[in-house]
Amino acid sequence: MARGVRTVVVLILMMGVSIADAEVYKWQDSNGVVHYSSKPTSQEAKPATLPKITRADVGIPSSGLVSCAKHGGIDCQAGPDMDGSVICMDGFTGATTRYRFHCSTPKLSISEVSDKTPEGTYKVVLRNAKAVKANQVSLFFERPDGKEVPLNGPAEVEPFGAAEYVLDKVDAEGLSSKPTIANLRFTCSNCP
Repeated sequence: MARGVRTVVVLILMMGVSIADAEVYKWQDSNGVVHYSSKPTSQEAKPATLPKITRADVGIPSSGLVSCAKHGGIDCQAGPDMDGSVICMDGFTGATTRYRFHCSTPKLSISEVSDKTPEGTYKVVLRNAKAVKANQVSLFFERPDGKEVPLNGPAEVEPFGAAEYVLDKVDAEGLSSKPTIANLRFTCSNCP
């Protein structure tokens, strides 16, 4: 069996060599059009002189994407650049990040829930991780009885800022442990 496989491999290799060494013919018709073929189909057909096929290692260039990381971050307050990209904090305009995608919505997250204060309240910190102000912000807590109550706090969270919201004593009454992120939700008019 090994001998049969070896024979097949040798035949395939020989066919590949014969194809690679196949003659190419060239001729010109009465209209001046040059033709190429693997068979001499015309009396004028002569073996063609072709350039040698070579291989080269082609390097893949780096992506070349430029960010505002080394330029102080993105300045959404500056508006978009002429090409629709962002402008960096130091005024650099060569960044490739699109203004429309990065600077149109805030990115809010609950970063901290305090233990119960001596006054019987809980404090929750809401952070904005983008350079866009969050507008008409509301933070809600779902009590164990299913009732959702609002927390007291500011209506806006500044770009890259934080805001503190308070679950008052009346709404916190009867809680056996501090609120968790699973019991809190926020909304804002320009949040995704």
